[in-house]
Amino acid sequence: MKNNKYPFVDDIQDVIKNIKQFNEDIKIDVNLQMKLSQFSQWYYVKEIDLFGPSSFIAYKDMCSDTYFNSDFLTEIDHKKTENILKQWFVKHQVKSLSNSLKENFFDYSILRTNHEMSILKTEANELLDEMYEELSILDDTPPIRIFPISCENLEFRYESIEELQEWFLDELPVRGYQFKKGLNTPKGAILLFQFKDQIIASSKLSSIFERSNKDKEYIGTFVFDPSSICIFNPLNLNDMKLIWEEFINFSEVPQNLDKHKYDDFMNFLYSKNIRYALDNEMDEETFTIEVEKTYVDSQTPVKDEPKAKYNCTVITNISNRNRTVTKRAIVEANFKCEIDESHSFFRSKQTGENYVEGHHLIPLEFEEMFDYNLDVEANVISLCPICHKKIHHAPIETIEKLIKKLYKNRKERLKNSGIEIKPKTLLSFYT
Repeated sequence: MKNNKYPFVDDIQDVIKNIKQFNEDIKIDVNLQMKLSQFSQWYYVKEIDLFGPSSFIAYKDMCSDTYFNSDFLTEIDHKKTENILKQWFVKHQVKSLSNSLKENFFDYSILRTNHEMSILKTEANELLDEMYEELSILDDTPPIRIFPISCENLEFRYESIEELQEWFLDELPVRGYQFKKGLNTPKGAILLFQFKDQIIASSKLSSIFERSNKDKEYIGTFVFDPSSICIFNPLNLNDMKLIWEEFINFSEVPQNLDKHKYDDFMNFLYSKNIRYALDNEMDEETFTIEVEKTYVDSQTPVKDEPKAKYNCTVITNISNRNRTVTKRAIVEANFKCEIDESHSFFRSKQTGENYVEGHHLIPLEFEEMFDYNLDVEANVISLCPICHKKIHHAPIETIEKLIKKLYKNRKERLKNSGIEIKPKTLLSFYT
């Protein structure tokens, strides 16, 4: 039966033994040196700082004499060797390692330019930390850290992830995050908050304050940039691997991630119902751009019902607005202007749909007059850019006609959302 004579390795020690043997044999075996250019899958172990190819290191007690035995050459199963080694290694194409590989074997032969590199799973975090630290010297892209939240922290004894996420939106913008253990990361770093083996929030670290009295339960405080705080549908292990292929698993200690994947990560979050704590701090143009990027499921119907108000913050003193709410209202309107469905001026480069903008019929600044949240789909109107400008800047006679039409179409939906208002009062908000 195939592979009986040449069994695969049983454990990582067998692999390490073979890697060492390969690096000894390559010094004296001309045939092995000539074979270098044919190896495409390479494996690196930091502990011994050596490389080895899959077809050599995946078989038990390998040496160059055995490798070039005619019987063995017919036995090699390249696909199977990779599957065997996956138990201990993870693929990660690191340029510095590839350069080291070429330097190590430069005296013997030129290597394939399209080779792939794998590193030992147990060494991955340490190895990648060192590499990212070296890269950060040459590049000002902020580092990315996974920061585990302890369930033992009294602040985070919530019954659900949703309740904890609300803490990030409501509390973190106006206070610090107290910590018991330090975090080896600089100001400006992006932190991904891990809770129960899921990533539930993200923010940018703006400053760190350490207490001089370290005898207290908390030894310091992290302060975050309020405009960067966001939550989203929790990300599991598979979600993380879509962005960071080398990511192995969640841990109870902070982990570093490849910071050059940050843009990919943020683009991915647009499909995960991302919500920022301070969307209302954005200017209208920026908010509109962010709405355009936001993804919502067009198959999920909007349900009009009373919605509790967002907690106000001392920073803004007004309710937050949620880009996802605005995008749902636009999608529900099928990207049409609700003043005149024939209004179609150009297609959005972001969505490919007719370009429209969201407008709160009852302005959010008057929310204190109402019992329920005004940032609901029933209160968001889809308007073409011309009608949107008109409703803000046209003569009052024109604005009045627009408001009456929109009010008539939305009166019942607003009522279902716990919002009741008379036309005269609504119009007064625009004069």
